[in-house]
Amino acid sequence: MSEVDLHIHSSVSDGRFPPAEIVRRAAGAGLRVMALTDHDTVGGIVEAVRTASEYPQLTFIPGTELSADVPEGEVHMLGYFIDYTSTELLRELEIMRTSRIERAWGMVE
Repeated sequence: MSEVDLHIHSSVSDGRFPPAEIVRRAAGAGLRVMALTDHDTVGGIVEAVRTASEYPQLTFIPGTELSADVPEGEVHMLGYFIDYTSTELLRELEIMRTSRIERAWGMVE
């Protein structure tokens, strides 16, 4: 098993487990470095940072997976070592999530 995973989602976006559980499982599985990269949100980072502090052998990287529309469809970009407290970032992520929800409703209609 790899000791590094830089693309993990929690239940804050489309993952199965809450951020704290993700960190506990990552540490228990022997990961040395992990990044929480939920889709268009940093909502689980504070919980993950708090839990990661209990595992000194684990380096935690705050991240997010950004969605962007391009002429050919959609692109996902991973961002690492982000300032998850930035009001500008939080505002942009909210816009992205709202846009995604509106697109989904449009498809349903």
